[in-house]
Amino acid sequence: MACGQESMREFLNDPISRRQFLGAAAGAALAGTGALRGQQASATHPRGATKVLVHDAVLRASVLARKRHPIARTAGVGQHAVGRIALLQSPPITAPFPFTHVGMHWQGNGPEVESARFEVRTSKDGAKWTSWQNVYVEALPEETPAGETYGALVGAPRHRYLQYRVRLSENVALETVTATFINSVDGPVIESAGGARPAAVGNKPINLTREDWGADESLRFVSGRERWPRRYVPVKKLIIHHTATSNDYTDGASQVRAIYTYHAVTLGWGDIGYNVLVDRFGKSYEGRYGRESQDFGGEYGARSREVFSQDVVAGHALRHNYGSCGISLIGNFHVAELPYDGRMIGRLLDVLEWESRLRQIGPEGVSDYLLHDNTWNRGLPNVCGHRDCGPTACPGRYVYEQLPSLRLALAQRMTQPDGPAVVLDGPNGTTESLDNLRYQWHDPLSRAVEYSYYLEGWSLALPSHFISYLAGFTDDRQPDWSGWTRETSASFTPPASGHYAFHVRSRDANGVVCAYQDNRTIVGRA
Repeated sequence: MACGQESMREFLNDPISRRQFLGAAAGAALAGTGALRGQQASATHPRGATKVLVHDAVLRASVLARKRHPIARTAGVGQHAVGRIALLQSPPITAPFPFTHVGMHWQGNGPEVESARFEVRTSKDGAKWTSWQNVYVEALPEETPAGETYGALVGAPRHRYLQYRVRLSENVALETVTATFINSVDGPVIESAGGARPAAVGNKPINLTREDWGADESLRFVSGRERWPRRYVPVKKLIIHHTATSNDYTDGASQVRAIYTYHAVTLGWGDIGYNVLVDRFGKSYEGRYGRESQDFGGEYGARSREVFSQDVVAGHALRHNYGSCGISLIGNFHVAELPYDGRMIGRLLDVLEWESRLRQIGPEGVSDYLLHDNTWNRGLPNVCGHRDCGPTACPGRYVYEQLPSLRLALAQRMTQPDGPAVVLDGPNGTTESLDNLRYQWHDPLSRAVEYSYYLEGWSLALPSHFISYLAGFTDDRQPDWSGWTRETSASFTPPASGHYAFHVRSRDANGVVCAYQDNRTIVGRA
């Protein structure tokens, strides 16, 4: 349905001021005429980073209001909205450069504003258009500093024109709609400016480091400070996502660059939200930036950094990020099945296996999971989908349907019949605060001769998200294991109120070590 006869010039030149992202200078923007956001270089790969081109085209609320047309009286958008439905459709919007991706985000009033249903289509010449494509929600207003609802990126093969339409119920009033155009392929390569270099990947399941896929590390900073300071909490849950982007890409690295730029700059997060991404060709990409040698005494060598840093907190599942690892499949599995050749799933299993062994995560386990705001997700599987954590369809039904078989395949990989075992008993504190924590353990196979353990303890201050590390952490936020002992029990008095979890490992007479953790988190009370 057309959206009226206002001229293209009126549509594109309605002025609107843009909100600042985490203190980064954003300035005033003109709808369709805002300046490209260019960033300075500080990437470390010898080939340099790829500068991603970004442009925002913003539609003002006054224009939106003139284009509201009720088309039906039926159930509204969202579960509780009933009434008239409006359809808003933009005229063609011209991007200042050929774009490879576009991200829609919007702001408005009303209880169902985040459930406005957007569709987009794109064109190379303004005459021949793609079919309409659904825009899937990437982030809710409470997940971003700007307080907007953000859709996942939609791919476009170097197109120049965009048109969108949106259906929303009559109790929703949109204030602004923004189309963020991204080109992650044709920007200049920025020469290396030094800085931390990646340590050896070793046997970690990473094919492309941040340097390999061309991350512009300057996007993580504003005024010389990290937008998103790095924090570390031992991983207990593995959460599988999909990016909800296109499935026909040929270059996974360009997909990751686009997502990184969208997350770091447009959503205002300061980095990519995932710990790892996997493309349809079976290649894995390092996500969230982690430890550097200058932070923690040079463990990884002078001016170096750890690749795929263990336990670094990412931003992939609202309220579940502290203590989880987010792994995202690059593609849209609402609409397509997983690639038939199995390379994507095989690499996903590699990543899951690595993280499960590193943090002793039982693939078929289930436990109550304490969220950072002290609420509970009861009975959360150790290997779960994003939709198990909140109101989202991610990772798409075709991936979600495969989770039981993925857990089984992972459990078969994890079988270790010859190692010492531990049976762990601990406090049942999932519904109340405890001021004394006592754990007991034993080896039913009588192979273990010694044990080592630590109590993980931390608290989080909201809304600053500042972590206080209370117990079980070394200076570089690694596990602070006790010395080896024959003891089979330990008691603790929490030094302060916070989140606590117990970790124990065993070794046999031949020095074979197996480690275990209690995936239940206890609310400790000083």
